[in-house]
Amino acid sequence: MTLFGAHSPAGKGQRRHKLLLTHRGTVPMETSRLLLRPFRVEDAETMFRNWAGDPRVTRYLLWRAHQTVDETRSVLEYWQRQYSRKDFYEWGIVLKDSGQLIGSVGATKAAGHQCLEVGYCIGYPWWGRGICPEALHRVMDFFFSEVGCRQLIAMHAIENPSSGRVMEKCGMVRRPGDSVPVSTENGLYNCRVYEMTRQQFELLSSKSVK
Repeated sequence: MTLFGAHSPAGKGQRRHKLLLTHRGTVPMETSRLLLRPFRVEDAETMFRNWAGDPRVTRYLLWRAHQTVDETRSVLEYWQRQYSRKDFYEWGIVLKDSGQLIGSVGATKAAGHQCLEVGYCIGYPWWGRGICPEALHRVMDFFFSEVGCRQLIAMHAIENPSSGRVMEKCGMVRRPGDSVPVSTENGLYNCRVYEMTRQQFELLSSKSVK
């Protein structure tokens, strides 16, 4: 799971911003195994049960595990209001074969020109199945090819190296230099930063086609 993973529940750190980007909003997308769609308020019980209420999932995120379904529902109500903004990105990850909602993937503004920070998290029973790389790669393609981002970044706590492997599977490269301290509701973590430019993504995509 990334530190961002994806938005903090109350939208902390999400700011209105002007970028030379063609923002599209949280449009539905899909991959071979997944549907990526906007959340609905009625997703509250499933989201709470599958990941938001599980400390194993939220340990390295910005936000702590939810204590009640009502807490999860209030987050989804907030997101519903934000979906009218074209620069708000928060998808639910749904398995096509079962229709099960198992996690989230999204993005928020990052420092830098035309740069966004991507994040993701999924429920514990679905770890290690290649789902996060599949979802992350799809949104990366969307942000580079349709929104016009020049760069995407992601961060993970040093204590959570599996999240870094997700980034590496998508072609992201660790940024040189020291780790970055990040304060979360779960404590202070030193984080590694990964990045990818649009040119790097296009090069990797062209090689995969050949």
